[in-house]
Formats: sequence, structure tokens, C-alpha cells
Amino acid sequence: MLRHLSRKARVGWTIIRSSRGIRGRIAAVFLVMKLALAYFARRILGLAPPVALPSAEARQPLPKQSGASDGFFRQLVHPVGIYRYEMLKEKFAPTPTDIDPDRPVTVNFLLPTIDRRILFGGYHAAFRFVDALMARGHHVRLIVVEPSVAPREKLFDSFAGDAFMTSVLERCEILLRTDPARPIAFHPDDRLIAYSWDTARIAHGFGQRLGRPFIFFIQEYEAIFHPHDSIFFLIKDTYSLPHFAIFNSRLLQDYFRRHRLGVFGPGEQAGDRNSVAFAHALCAVRTPSVEEMAARQTRRLLAYTRPEAHAGRNLFEIVVMALNQAIEEGVFDAGEWSFHGIGTLALDGSYRLSGGHALEMLPRMDIESYARKLAEYDVGVCLMLAPHPSVPPFEMAAAGLCTVTTGFDNRPAETMRAISRNLIAADHSVASVVAALREAVARAEDFEGRVEGARFGQVTDWADSFNDAFFARLPIGAPAGAAAGRPGAHLPQEA
Repeated sequence: MLRHLSRKARVGWTIIRSSRGIRGRIAAVFLVMKLALAYFARRILGLAPPVALPSAEARQPLPKQSGASDGFFRQLVHPVGIYRYEMLKEKFAPTPTDIDPDRPVTVNFLLPTIDRRILFGGYHAAFRFVDALMARGHHVRLIVVEPSVAPREKLFDSFAGDAFMTSVLERCEILLRTDPARPIAFHPDDRLIAYSWDTARIAHGFGQRLGRPFIFFIQEYEAIFHPHDSIFFLIKDTYSLPHFAIFNSRLLQDYFRRHRLGVFGPGEQAGDRNSVAFAHALCAVRTPSVEEMAARQTRRLLAYTRPEAHAGRNLFEIVVMALNQAIEEGVFDAGEWSFHGIGTLALDGSYRLSGGHALEMLPRMDIESYARKLAEYDVGVCLMLAPHPSVPPFEMAAAGLCTVTTGFDNRPAETMRAISRNLIAADHSVASVVAALREAVARAEDFEGRVEGARFGQVTDWADSFNDAFFARLPIGAPAGAAAGRPGAHLPQEA
């Protein structure tokens, strides 16, 4: 880890040293700080995994710049693409592999990282899937492709108190990539599953050696996380690699179908043949009774507020704009209202709204506390500018909240309303979100309607998400049977 950081420090120093003039150096320092913050945000928050900096030996010398004057203009013309290319080149350098028939037949799940702090819906679904694989007798190896922040012995300590994750990790073989030059051994009949676009490209390389395509655990159209740059380009290219797709929701699967993406590129029949969708299990929320709703003296609004850069699709700024405009237009004047935010990783305190109101940021809580908390609210707000519909809007609706979300081309307002009458999908304008808030506030007084809308056949048990019908579609092979004791305990844990 220290070597990994020292390489980054050397590259950062090179950027600063190559800048001209005092103002140019200042601009370069700010650029390096931004890159460093982005790196640590990705490592700590577990976002689309960071790109490893190339070693000094592999790095190409930076071409001399011409025509760049001193000052902040130099930051504008800084050749970031050259550094990014070198990073990508090292990240996707072929990993040596060995074929070992003496290894157990294994389902290899490639993950960017394993970090308790970022166990949101996507990672939670992935580990529930791993649990289901092992319950059916499959030997599972988790291959963590990014350099580990903490030594392996501290991994289990970090999940102390989390019975589910501890149980899963104890039954898995875990391989940390501490030495990219060291070969990874596979059984000839191994299967490969990728969690994200970059792990998919690595899994594709392994799959070529094994002679079979990988399985892609798709939980979003990942290109939306990036501007139209080289990363965006590579993500689109990744979906064209041969694979079998597992989609988190039929709505996401339908987006790929509509746009002929990934397995649907050759056509609808090919896509349906080479994909399966599962329903993300909702947490076990409680729906308050009509009497409980009616007895509340203060109406309460809960907004999914994630101001961090990686959660841009949740439109924090639009949430605040719409709430302020709704307050100013008198949407909340009919009664006493309080406003709360949930979902942020580290913020606490309050955020000022119009009219003397404040958005109180709730601290991060465990899933059981979150499920209980939802039942205390009347209106929910969870915007999502992405093909995947997100999970919190459905959990809010199941708790009886009149819930404002955003539509998308694969899930317009009528589609969301057909799932639950508690879901109100706005168009892509602030005015539409304000109108949806107005409707939600009015409908919050229809207690019988809220209770009725909370029942929409939602899945709450992961055994129903990954059931027999799901596994019947999955090209995973016959279970090899779990090894005695802790699987993988006798196998190499680092490479």
C-alpha cells in the first residue's frame, strides 16, 4: 500500500515540477489535490475502483508542452489523458494465470474491494448472491482486484458484529491481489463472475484462457457515472464483450433491451437467452396502520440525500432546489412539517432550507434501524437519474410513504405507478419535481390509500430473489461441493 501511494506521490510531484511560474505551480498543486481526493474517495467509499498508477519503469516520459502560458491556463491545457492512459495500461495489463486440475472447481467472483463502509445495495446484493451460491454447494473464491487498503487479517475484524458478512467471508476463499505479476491458478471448469465494468474486462481475459465467457453481475448501466470520455467509451465497449448477464431488476434488463446494449446487441431473442433478472429484496419495513398515521401531529418528510460526488445520480442539488421552491410556493403550509435527510456517509447536523426550515441529516444506521425509521414518515423523496430504479423508493413506498422519484425512459411515471400507487415519478425538470411534491403532500392525508399502496408484491426474502428458477437460467455448472471446514483455508490467500 505504501509503495502504491509513493508512486502516486512521485507522479504528483512530476506534475507540479513540470508547471511553469508561480500561478502555474499553484494550479498544478490544486490539480494534484483534486486527484488525491478523488483517489481517497474512491478507495474509502468503494466507488468505481481507482486506476493504479503505473510504475516508474513502465511510465512513458511526458512530452514537452508548447504554447502554454504561465498561470491557471496551464491547468486547462494539462495533458491529463496521458497520465490516465498510463494508469489504464497498467490496470488492464494481462494477469498471468495457471491451469491447475488439482484445484477445486470454483466460482470466481471478481470484486473491486471488500469494505464494510461501502456495503450499500449493490454490494449487499452481490454478497447475498455469493451466499446463495454456497448454499447450493458451489465453492466460491472472491478475487479482490485492487490493492488492499488493510491487511487481510484485519478484514474479518472490520466485519465484527455483522453475522451475515462474517459467515459469508468465513466460507469463501479470498484472494487479495498484492502482486499482479504472480499467477492466479484456475481449475479448467472454473466459472467467472464480474461485479463492475473494470472487473469485467479482467474476467474476460481470464475467460479467454478458460475457454468460456464470464458472467456479468449488472446493477446499473455504468457509463452514466462518467462524462463522455475514454472511461465512458471503455465501459460501452465492455458491454460488447461475450458474457451472460445477471440484471438487478427487470426494469434495468428492459433498458438494455430497449437500447440493444450488451447481450441485447444481436437482438432481443439473443439477449433474453443470455440474461436473467432478479428482484432485489427489500428490507422488512413496517407499514403503519391508518390510525397511527392519522394520530400524527406533525407530518414528516424523508429525503434520500447523498451529496457525495459518487452519488450524483441521486440529484442532491435538485432535491434541495425542489424542496425550497415547494416551501416558497406554500406546498407545506397546510400543516406542521419536519424535513429529514438520510443516506449520506459522513455528514450530520442540518442544512438550511427556505422559510426557516432545515433538512436534518440523520446519521448512518444499520438496516434494522433504517427499516424501523421509515415507518415514522409520511412523504419520501428519492430521485434517481439512471436506468436502475434504485431500492429506497420501493422501501419508502412499502412503508406507506407517498414517494417522489424520477422517471427514466425505461420506467416512466405510468410504469412506476403501476408498481405502487405510492410512487410518484417526476419528469426531468425542477417544476415537475415540485408538482410531484405537491401531489405527495396532498395524498399523504389519504391514509387508506397509503396502506393499500404499500402492498405491491414486493420481494423481502433473498431466497426468493435467487430461487430455483433463477439458478435454472444461470450457466454456472454443477456444484463441486463445499470443501470440508472453511473453504479455501488450505489454499493461497494472496497473489
